[in-house]
Amino acid sequence: MSKKESSIITYVVFDTKTGKIVHKHSCFDLEKEAYSECDPDEVMKLTAADPFTLSKVTDSDPDNLDILMTRELPEGFSRGIGYLVDIDSRKIIIKPKIKLSAEKKVLSGDGKDETVIEISIVNQDGRVVGSFNGTIKVSTTRGKLSAKGGLVEVRKGKGNITLTSVNETVDRVKVSAQSLEGKSLRDEIVLEFV
Repeated sequence: MSKKESSIITYVVFDTKTGKIVHKHSCFDLEKEAYSECDPDEVMKLTAADPFTLSKVTDSDPDNLDILMTRELPEGFSRGIGYLVDIDSRKIIIKPKIKLSAEKKVLSGDGKDETVIEISIVNQDGRVVGSFNGTIKVSTTRGKLSAKGGLVEVRKGKGNITLTSVNETVDRVKVSAQSLEGKSLRDEIVLEFV
């Protein structure tokens, strides 16, 4: 990920349980006509007092918030969408992506045929993120998923779920997956029941 040096000092407030960015803040000094440092405690106090922002934090608990100051933002970083804070390194990183794949994409529309859908969490280079653990919500437009509510516990960046066809012909069956904790970008695949 390419970074660029900036004269803008940015304070990024994040959830310490998930790394999710919940707020970013910069201070502009009108007299100096430049961005300047803020009091991080004040930024945290304002963030923790905002019910909307706090609703995006694990258990809505202000104790699950932390802040980092940076002059190096990833290129394309705007409101933090598609990014999170790596809790261990305290650096802003691109969110990993869910990658779905099915052992077969065409199923018999007999209500019995099934396929295993592999769930991988991959980084921007396409490699599995072995440190990723979390809950992925899988949904489908047709068919039956093997996990109750479509909830799959992904461990070491891998998981799977089985989709069973319905007793009908369907040209386009969409299977999508997203992280409940917001720790990864979503993905979808299209299957067919014939």
